[in-house]
Amino acid sequence: KNVPELKEKIIVTMNLLEQDPFQSKLKTHKLQGVLEDNWACSVAYDLRIIFTFVQNPSTLET
Repeated sequence: KNVPELKEKIIVTMNLLEQDPFQSKLKTHKLQGVLEDNWACSVAYDLRIIFTFVQNPSTLET
C-alpha cells in the first residue's frame, strides 16, 4: 500500500536516526531474544525500524 504520510514519517525518522540514533523522540531500544544484536526505533505507534550498528572500517567508529 502506498501511503504518502507514512513515507514522509519514515524519511523523517531515518534523518533523525542518522543525526542521533538516541534522540528521545525515536524511543531507541536494544532488542532481546533472537534479535538481541539489533536495535529498534519508532516511526509510528505500530511501526518500528530495526537496525544494527556497524563499525566503519575507515574510522573504526560505530
